[in-house]
Amino acid sequence: MQTEGMELRTFKYRRYASGWIVLLFIAWVFGVVTHVAVMWFPFENPMTVKGMFALLFASFGFGIYCSYLVIVNMTAVILLDRNGITYRDRYVKVNLKWEDVCEMTMRWVKDSTGRAIYFKLGMHAIDGWKELQQLIVERASLSEVVKRKLPFVGEAIVHAKRP
Repeated sequence: MQTEGMELRTFKYRRYASGWIVLLFIAWVFGVVTHVAVMWFPFENPMTVKGMFALLFASFGFGIYCSYLVIVNMTAVILLDRNGITYRDRYVKVNLKWEDVCEMTMRWVKDSTGRAIYFKLGMHAIDGWKELQQLIVERASLSEVVKRKLPFVGEAIVHAKRP
C-alpha cells in the first residue's frame, strides 16, 4: 500500500489471489493428457487422439480466463482520493464518486445507479483490505454496518449502506 500525501491511497491485489483457479486448470489439463496418454498409448484408434484434442480444446476458454485473472491480479489497483474510488486494471477503469456510493458488501461497492465496482477475487485478496473497507465506510458516510466472522478472513464488513 502506498500513501501519497493525505488524499491518495493505493490498494493492490495480492498476486497469488487466483492461484487456486490456475492450479486447478493446470491439474485438469495435465490429468486429461496424462490419462489419455497412459491409458490408450500408442493410439491405435484415431478417435482417442481426437477425443483428447477435443478435451484440450474445450479447456482453451478456461485457460484464457485463468490468464486474464493472473494479468488482473498483477495490474489491478484501487485508488481512494478526495473525489472517490477508482478501480483500474489492464483492461478496465471505473470511477465512482463518494456521493454516489450507496452500498457495500464483501464483494462489491455499489453506486446509486445500480452499477458496482466488483472485486471478483474478494476484498480479502487486496493488500490492506480492512483499511480499505473502513475508509469506504467513513468517506461514503455508509451506516448499518454489518460485520461477520468469515472463514480464512476473520471479521469483515459484509454489508453497509447509506441511510
